[in-house]
Amino acid sequence: MRRHEQSAHLLAALRVFLPLTPATPAQVCWVYASAVRRGLPAGGGDARQDPGVAVRSPRLTAIADAVFKEGGLASDRDRPSHRRYLRVESEDGVAYQALLAMSDMPKRYLFPDGGGEWLVAADGASFPVDWCLRIRPVANRVAQATARRQARQLQSQVAEYDGDPAGAPPG
Repeated sequence: MRRHEQSAHLLAALRVFLPLTPATPAQVCWVYASAVRRGLPAGGGDARQDPGVAVRSPRLTAIADAVFKEGGLASDRDRPSHRRYLRVESEDGVAYQALLAMSDMPKRYLFPDGGGEWLVAADGASFPVDWCLRIRPVANRVAQATARRQARQLQSQVAEYDGDPAGAPPG
């Protein structure tokens, strides 16, 4: 029951800013099943066909059957030597997927000088991009204190290597 209370509280708080509608069971199944079909031509069901029947109790449902091969197979066409991709073989075909995790943004996307419009760039890519964000808000005073501390550390590193004939280490 606690999760339902948390869900209702979160929904009420977010509805002030966003027009949210809870996902139907078919939409949730579609989200999970679409992960297997990522990279394949569109199709595989429409999550909007659900009449909105609520799930009253936990249930087990087979969403997709697929073979996952991290790094792909030696026979994969145009296989890169570093093999940092996932090969997913299902009844709908073979898909190739990759993941990029970033802790910092490239300078061209930093706000305000770079505009910060990196989601627009991801949506405009010549290939499909699924993106998700994990954002941790930081209070302005905390961010400023962290930036000052890091600036002091950099200054002390410069002073540390000033007298060294070899200079600062590369990188």
